[in-house]
Amino acid sequence: MILMDIYIYIYKCWEIIGNKQYAVGKLIDGEIKEINHIMLNRQMYGADPIEDKTCSKCSYLPVCNGGCPIQRIENEFENGNNDMCTFYKDFLPEFMKIHLALKKKVLKIIDENFSQLFPT
Repeated sequence: MILMDIYIYIYKCWEIIGNKQYAVGKLIDGEIKEINHIMLNRQMYGADPIEDKTCSKCSYLPVCNGGCPIQRIENEFENGNNDMCTFYKDFLPEFMKIHLALKKKVLKIIDENFSQLFPT
């Protein structure tokens, strides 16, 4: 994901838009300039949950993808103390049941009203 703020600074995450410390560059005359190589490198490679001993062994890793990369970067490079383990982990089976029940209801409504929703 690539995002820009109103000053055309470029960010890799919506969570940090406006915090120029985390900008990876700036768009000037249609080109990316003022590249912050340190931050770009950290955001591209420094937030890999596979490198985390706890995450790499966790069966929920494919679901949470290691949590927020920015918080991981703060932990790794800025002496942060963010808990990377999602609170959803303890409730995932219940969330899946709710999700599947809602999906079933939505599909039933679509099936019952298909011709009204999508007229030919």
